[in-house]
This record gives sequence, C-alpha cells and structure tokens, in this order.
Amino acid sequence: MTYVILAVSFYTSFTIMKIQLKYGLIIAITFATITFTILSTHLYDTFIGRFSLLLFFFPTLTICLILGIREIREKKYHNEINYAQALFGGIAISAIAALLLSALFYLFFTFAYPTEYVDFLIKANKELLEELQKSPKEIDEIIENIKTVNEPSAQAGNALTTTLIAGIIISAIASAFLRTKDTFNIQQPDKK
Repeated sequence: MTYVILAVSFYTSFTIMKIQLKYGLIIAITFATITFTILSTHLYDTFIGRFSLLLFFFPTLTICLILGIREIREKKYHNEINYAQALFGGIAISAIAALLLSALFYLFFTFAYPTEYVDFLIKANKELLEELQKSPKEIDEIIENIKTVNEPSAQAGNALTTTLIAGIIISAIASAFLRTKDTFNIQQPDKK
C-alpha cells in the first residue's frame, strides 16, 4: 500500500512539474525571442523597443501564469484548488521562467550581441549629454555606468529579478481569482 501511495504522489508531483516547466519555457522562449528580434533588427530605438516590457513581457507572463495555474488546478487538484496551492504553482512557473530567461540573456549578451546595444546607448547618451553641456568628466562617468549596467551578468540579473518579482505579484493576484476553495476554511465537526 505504501508503494502505491508513493507512486501516486510522485506521479502527481511529476504532473505539476511538467506543467510548470512547460509554461516556464513558454514565457522564457517567447520573451527572449521578442527581445532578441528587437535587438538584432535594431528596433530598440523605436516605440516597440522602448516599451517591449509593457507590450510583450507582462502580457505573456500574465497569460502563461493564468493558463499554468488553471492547468494545475484541472490536472492535479481536479478543479479544487486553494489560494496557497495556486500561488505556489504560479511562483514555481515564474522561478523556472526567471532562471531560463536569465540564462538566455546572459548567453545572448555574451556571445551573440556583446557590444552593439551598449555602443548604441553610449552614442545616444553622449550626444544628449553634449547637448546638455556636461563636462567631459561627467560624460565619462555616465558612459562607464552605462557599460557596467549593461554587462551580460547585469542583463541576466535584471531578467531574473524582473521575471521573479513580476511573476510573484501576478501569481498572487491571479491565484485570488483562480482558487476554487478557501485555504483556511477547514470544516470540522462540532464538539459537544
């Protein structure tokens, strides 16, 4: 009997992990593809490039988290999920997406696109700073800051923290709407 319980427990945990991995991959690959397309086609100086986080990332993250939590609710909990279970599922999807997206950004900014975006930022900011009549020393400090902030490890760290924080917030909100039972409402028989 113990082996049957362990087998069922492993299967249900494996089911949840598959769902979380699937939606984490969808989030990471979708946003990485959009970001890399924007950078490689030089659209970063356009409306789409400047607002890609709002236009693509948050909607993709929201939709995938909602779909992932719904699938977990249906396949694991037979449409009976409480807030804590839904929140944990969403946070796990977000964590997987954050790790994958962070790794993809690091690889992309290290090997595929190491300097062009930073060079664009330096050029654009240098022209602006010269128009504002900043001293050469101030311009050099700002350029060094731009280089530091846009290193591959910094880009990966930004992807990790943004995805994780946004995922936790979106999961917390979505879980409130997707739950089908109360977390702490345990019906106990009356004691007389």
